[in-house]
Amino acid sequence: QLGRAKSLSYLKRHDEAITVLDELLAFDPRNNPGEKYYWRAWNRLQMGQSQAAYEDAMAGLNAMRNDAIYRLAGIASFNLNRPGESRKYFEEALQMNSADCDSARYLGLLDAAELSWKPATGRFAAAVSCYETLIVRMQAELAEFEKDITGLSNGLIAGKRAEIKDADALRI
Repeated sequence: QLGRAKSLSYLKRHDEAITVLDELLAFDPRNNPGEKYYWRAWNRLQMGQSQAAYEDAMAGLNAMRNDAIYRLAGIASFNLNRPGESRKYFEEALQMNSADCDSARYLGLLDAAELSWKPATGRFAAAVSCYETLIVRMQAELAEFEKDITGLSNGLIAGKRAEIKDADALRI
């Protein structure tokens, strides 16, 4: 069922994904709760529900610790105008994964909001470089998917193209 929720998430069927995740959390709360809260928070962020996403991210942090959940907590707290808290989460995400482009970009936004221009410039430059590296990697993955003549990778191809487009938009 968690795989179904992830698929629905990638298909931008956020309400349906949240319903599946609600059921999973209600009926099987002990099995991988961090992932379930992460994906519910991710979907809620996509729908602009920052407070609910924040609450799920905090619950997720109680169950697991990785760069993705810290980044998500950072984005939710950033959206709720909690700059000190969001900075802490983004810095933790970057400590765990120095190739976290989004956390670097958000830290640049926080620095700019504080009129700390030199650190902001450095963060934005690092984020641009990070996104460029990410795009090259995703283009290589896309090329591998496109070699599949069976058509089984069509969904992966479409998803990878969308990811590349999103990363390219953030790079500029």
